[in-house]
Amino acid sequence: MRKLFLLVCFCLIGAFPAWAAYCSGCGQKLLDDVKFCSKCGTKVAVPEASKSVPEPAKTEPAADKVKQEEPDRTAVYRTKTDLYVYQRRGDEHNILKKNFLFKPRRYKIKAGSELRILEIVGDTLHVESVPGSDGKTQKGWVTEEELALRTTWSK
Repeated sequence: MRKLFLLVCFCLIGAFPAWAAYCSGCGQKLLDDVKFCSKCGTKVAVPEASKSVPEPAKTEPAADKVKQEEPDRTAVYRTKTDLYVYQRRGDEHNILKKNFLFKPRRYKIKAGSELRILEIVGDTLHVESVPGSDGKTQKGWVTEEELALRTTWSK
C-alpha cells in the first residue's frame, strides 16, 4: 500500500511541471494569461484549448414535442427465427454484461409464430405472442433492432 501511495505521489509530482507554460525563446516560466514573455519579449502562442470560444446562440426548445406513435394493436407480425423476449424492461440491453452476473428471465417465441406489439417505450417494444394451438402466450420486452432482424416488423 505504501508503494502505491509513493507511486501516485511520484507521478503527480512528475506531471506537475507539464501543466506550466514556458517561453519558447528563453525558457522562462509564464503566467497563464500573458501574451509576451517578460524576460525576452517573444510572443507567446496561445494553445487552442485556452482560447475563448464564443458562446453559441441559445435556441428555443421546440414547442411541440414529437409524440410516440401508438402501435397498431390489430397488426400481427410473423417471426423469421427464434425470438427471445425478456420479462423486465431493461434486461434486453447489455445482455452480455448481465449474463456475467446473473441470468435474466427470458422467453422464447419460436420461429414461424405470430406476435403483436402492445407498447413502445423508447427503443424497446413490449410484445405478446398470439396464442397457438396450445393456448399459451409469451409476453416480454425486445429492442427495435432485434425485432426488425428476427420478424416481419419494420420501423
